[in-house]
Amino acid sequence: MNDRRQDRTTAALILEALHMKRAFDEDAALKLLHRKKVPEDLARSALVGPFERRQVFRRQTIRLLGELGRLPRRDLN
Repeated sequence: MNDRRQDRTTAALILEALHMKRAFDEDAALKLLHRKKVPEDLARSALVGPFERRQVFRRQTIRLLGELGRLPRRDLN
């Protein structure tokens, strides 16, 4: 039962931080979450917007394909 209450509290804090990010900037939102003892990895992943998520996914996919040798070949001429 304590975990559920903590999850609701954390969710409320993240929602507040998202509003703060919109009003001020991401640094202010991260400071709020840090002050409230939200784990840093959770805080950063929660504040990343859809554009940044797509960029991270694209980079991870390209990196994986490169490691597997399956990147499409480009004609540079």
